[in-house]
Amino acid sequence: MNNAGHKEVPVDDHTVSLCHIGKYDENEEQVQMIIIKGNNPRKINKIWELVKKEHTGKKIAIIGYPGGIPHNFIRAKQMPAYETMTKHNILDDLTRFLKETKDRFEAIILYIDCESHLIDSITETTKSYKEKFILTVYDEKVYEQVVDGE
Repeated sequence: MNNAGHKEVPVDDHTVSLCHIGKYDENEEQVQMIIIKGNNPRKINKIWELVKKEHTGKKIAIIGYPGGIPHNFIRAKQMPAYETMTKHNILDDLTRFLKETKDRFEAIILYIDCESHLIDSITETTKSYKEKFILTVYDEKVYEQVVDGE
């Protein structure tokens, strides 16, 4: 495990990094955040694969930048989409969105391709919420890498 709390393990053809958020019981581990890193412009396909594995039928939302969410794909999955994020104010926008939608969703997809240095701040912002989160992170060196976090 590295100093950021991420432990990388191979899964299929991807590298998955477990990110422990807060305290957890070793017998009852539950993923709270999944991070998808890379420069693959169609990360949404990987996101849907991950959502299908854990989806219990409750609502899942996707939040991103104006014009940045692939609406044709999302419409077919019947997910509410919110294009309320701004690149210069990611943490404030996320905090406001989470307060306004608290307990309305089982999971929230943060489709923002943020920079790697924001992962810890976003993790800190989301750790007190019970929703599961999927975060996209832009990484020029990697095509697609799945990072599980708890």
